Amino acid sequence: MATPALTATHFHFLMRDILLFVPNYHRDSKSFQVVNLRGSSPDSRLVLRHGMIAHNMSRKTRIPTTHQVRTQIKRLERYINSLRMIPASQVYRSKVILPLFSKALTVGRAICVLVDKGFPAEAFGMSRTLVDMYFCVRYMSNKDTEARITTYVEYWARVHEEWGKIIAKHFPATKVSFPFWHDEVMEIAKKFTSKHRWTQHGGQASFMALEEDTREVDEHGKPFKSEFDYDVIYWWTSQYVHVTIIALDGHASEPGEVFRVGARRWIEQGRGADTLFNTLVFLSKIIICGCRVMREEQPEDILRDTHKLMKKFAVKRKKTAP
Repeated sequence: MATPALTATHFHFLMRDILLFVPNYHRDSKSFQVVNLRGSSPDSRLVLRHGMIAHNMSRKTRIPTTHQVRTQIKRLERYINSLRMIPASQVYRSKVILPLFSKALTVGRAICVLVDKGFPAEAFGMSRTLVDMYFCVRYMSNKDTEARITTYVEYWARVHEEWGKIIAKHFPATKVSFPFWHDEVMEIAKKFTSKHRWTQHGGQASFMALEEDTREVDEHGKPFKSEFDYDVIYWWTSQYVHVTIIALDGHASEPGEVFRVGARRWIEQGRGADTLFNTLVFLSKIIICGCRVMREEQPEDILRDTHKLMKKFAVKRKKTAP
């Protein structure tokens, strides 16, 4: 009997299992009392202890390496190139999904470079790009695919319109020569009231993530939603994208010590492992949903190998959780 194809839900459950240790970050343990906390508020002690646990676990736990992640990326690249597809000129499916695949894999490579060069927190913030791309591709694949992809493409007209407004406001003396297609594009731009959201729905990320899946179900048999991805991963990585106080943990000085740039960046090392997990999970989900859009067979062998690789790390991490 053939093994059922992997779905995005498989990777969802695995990611959730991997992060089971997160709610335990507040447990007291002498092994984590490395940072001098005198004079720190209770909240800051919580943040510092959280960072120490992440750092400690990254040393104890066998985590995915950038070499392993790049190997999976290279395999996915070879698979996509082996399709030898010439995107159809009259429909947008492959014309949009194939470039999205390429962009996702390129972002994955860039993340590996940042981790290799010692910038795990910055790579962690970049991994939110893959979460955004997954929400986008999942939304396109879920239903009304042609209409949604068309809207995604036509959003460029709204960007064109906005650049005109920017030039008129900030460079009023600039003489602008409009292309021959300008009037037609400006008509398309009228469909978009917001310059920020191609879906035209407020809270675009949550709107796409929380839409009920038309194919996959959760462990309760109900239509699957990417609620965990939005509530946890998207929110967590957003702290590093928008540079909230959480993102400054590795850059704040110790109480009573002279400030030095990046003095506590060691505390961010745990984000490197989290970043590589994010990369493997969301690249897999993007490929699964994108293949649905193009009505192509998904690269089952590559996805299964990725899933097995991550499962080893999940089991190992749970064994070493505090």
